[in-house]
Amino acid sequence: MVGDILVCSGCIAYLGVFVQVYRQDCVKNWISMIRDFNIKSNDEISLNAILGDQVKIRQWLIDKLPQDQFSIDNAIILENSDRWPLMIDPQLQANIWIKNKEAKHGIKVVKPTMDAKVMSRTLEISVGMGNPVIFEDAGETFDPMLEPLLGKQIEKKGSAMYIRIGDTPVEYSNDFRLYVTTKLSRPHYSPEVCVKVTMLNFMVTLDGLEDQMLSIVVKHEEPTKYEKRN
Repeated sequence: MVGDILVCSGCIAYLGVFVQVYRQDCVKNWISMIRDFNIKSNDEISLNAILGDQVKIRQWLIDKLPQDQFSIDNAIILENSDRWPLMIDPQLQANIWIKNKEAKHGIKVVKPTMDAKVMSRTLEISVGMGNPVIFEDAGETFDPMLEPLLGKQIEKKGSAMYIRIGDTPVEYSNDFRLYVTTKLSRPHYSPEVCVKVTMLNFMVTLDGLEDQMLSIVVKHEEPTKYEKRN
């Protein structure tokens, strides 16, 4: 248990931005490394097997999360990370999934092209009411107004918690969630941004595309098997 959780924690903290092959190589290296310190673990470690909640994953797939292991691992990292996710998402797969997943909670959409006053007002209401927000089409730099939100710079005053949006302190609801997506396929973010967020690579890979296509083919050719799997 100790070894498995240690490796999974490393995946959540460090590997979100990398492709599947590199993640697998890292996990193999980490397993051999912890063995040198006499920490026991399974020979094969997967996020889905150890941290995955199958009922929750099923709901994610209904909400249009791509049906490949790479995307499911990304969703598990997002679910277990303390930092807000920044998703590299040129094909908009993560964007569609997040909007479906949070639709029942009244998700709000903000973009860098929005008027600053409108964006500020939307964020203030969402933070106070606990509505999730998706910041889409992000570039490589962020408006200074978003810095306290990205870094979760929450201050406690008495029993209430506050966060600054621009110059305004806003009461912070624990139900608030922030998601950031970018269409850039190879963005370069500064270290100051990288340490504040969990970067997730939702770019479609050849293996991921094979998985997704296989699911579609099975759904058409063998609907009874598809239903049984569900």
